[in-house]
Amino acid sequence: MLSVEARKLVAAAYSQLQLSSLTTRYPRRSLVALNYHYFTSGRSTSYLEVTRDTAQKQLCILSRNSIIRPAKLALDSLFRGADTVDRPEVFVSIDDGCSSFEIILPLIEKLSIPVTLFIPIGLCLDSDNLDGLRSRCLRLYKEIDQSQCLPNIPNDAEEVFQMILAADASQLRALEKRFQKQPRNPDPISLRKLYSVSELRALTEHPLITLAPHSMSHQALGHLPSSWLEWEIAASCAHIAAIGGDSELFAYPYGDARSVDDRCARALSNSGSRFAFTTLCYRISDTCNKFLLGRAPLFNCESESYLCGTVFGGLEWYDIIRHGRKLYETYTHSREQSWIEQPQCK
Repeated sequence: MLSVEARKLVAAAYSQLQLSSLTTRYPRRSLVALNYHYFTSGRSTSYLEVTRDTAQKQLCILSRNSIIRPAKLALDSLFRGADTVDRPEVFVSIDDGCSSFEIILPLIEKLSIPVTLFIPIGLCLDSDNLDGLRSRCLRLYKEIDQSQCLPNIPNDAEEVFQMILAADASQLRALEKRFQKQPRNPDPISLRKLYSVSELRALTEHPLITLAPHSMSHQALGHLPSSWLEWEIAASCAHIAAIGGDSELFAYPYGDARSVDDRCARALSNSGSRFAFTTLCYRISDTCNKFLLGRAPLFNCESESYLCGTVFGGLEWYDIIRHGRKLYETYTHSREQSWIEQPQCK
């Protein structure tokens, strides 16, 4: 929560003090990717949860002050070197496939805002689907205290993955029940109601909505054995494509520097992906690594200064301070550019 409050302060200060025109060198054209997780019609109970009223205010401000485009259209235009724009350019994404998206869908439609939903598709598959059973077992396995010694369960993550991959449906159901009985620390996604496959397939028909993969079982991919990592990416891309989504886009679960490594880019490229997103807040320019693109979170904050600072890319500085210039340059391949002045928020 301290990190969340610090990000809010940095974004608000960036907007209020117009630091964008004083301290930042970056290409004439850049894109800020914005990201939500969960929504509520009542009181927010998590830093990942945004109330309907706050989302409405944020999206209205975005509509007035920025150009909002579908993710791939915006990225293709940026990397093609298309003409500059006169307002901040953003796209909006929502992670985890939580059905709470329904709370803001009427607002999305009213404002005609295109959104990309990044789906941990393995956790949404039907209860009789083999990959769905595998994904739920793998999710539960990662939530169990790894210091526990479970009879007949290997200690090595690679061996656990191979055991789950080789198991049949009845064995996986038994393993799922066994894991559920163990003391564990549930990930926030395990406490949410996710869309079913049939519901996701219906969403692909919506003209404002793009579905894209967010792995199978929502793991920090950089921590996994290679075979498990490759399965998470390849299987999620295949399942998303099969229901009418876009497998050329991908979002890393967790998305910090420790949950992404060089193996991810190779696996994504082999699966036909073209763009992949972290949760580091770096602005996207045509110099960026396409498999290490930044995204800035949107929190439950109604401050216009906070929102405008985020849209102008102010949180980029938060992550530069946290992680250092070297990581920033690795992700963005930055080069010297002329200074430009950002527009005021109206």
